[in-house]
Amino acid sequence: MDAFWLQLEGRRTVTIGPRVRPGTPEDLRGGVPRHGRVGWRTLELPPGTLFHLPPFTPHEVVCHGRSLAVTLTWRRRAGPALRPGTRAHAAGLAEWDVASGRVAAMPQRSARSLWTQVPAAAGPLDRARRRFSLQLAGGTTLVLPARLRALAARLELMPRLDGVRALDGLAPLVARGLLGPEDLPLRILPDRPRALDGWRFA
Repeated sequence: MDAFWLQLEGRRTVTIGPRVRPGTPEDLRGGVPRHGRVGWRTLELPPGTLFHLPPFTPHEVVCHGRSLAVTLTWRRRAGPALRPGTRAHAAGLAEWDVASGRVAAMPQRSARSLWTQVPAAAGPLDRARRRFSLQLAGGTTLVLPARLRALAARLELMPRLDGVRALDGLAPLVARGLLGPEDLPLRILPDRPRALDGWRFA
């Protein structure tokens, strides 16, 4: 299943590894490797973080004290067209419901960090042309140079990038509004709460 976690209170860390094949045993033998395994990384999830966990992604979650999160999960429709790496799969990850409203307060801007501003999913690398497609909401597709492929693959997780002065070649992503110097607002007040199907506001 796909899962989105919205961290509301407290702090937790999640360690994730490379995708495994269907049918892999659910329990990780010996726990999560701490050193020497390519592709494993640990992410901090402070309050306000939205985290996407794709299917068949091994993971371990550690809550540091009291921790509260909302989890939304759903199964994908079966079929080869929705396999990871396909155009349909990327479009599904990038498409979110949109509603008009206003923010309670804008987060502070940073001179050394960038935050993902919109959902995006990287397509496969075209090695011959040294480029790849980045799928955005509304069916929009950007063609970007191959050197940005590794970073773009992380945008599905809506990451924060620290020490941006040391990161090269991010201007195309900043110019198109994919990355910005402030986090997304922690609280959005919708103009028409009843228009948001499945959500209830006090």
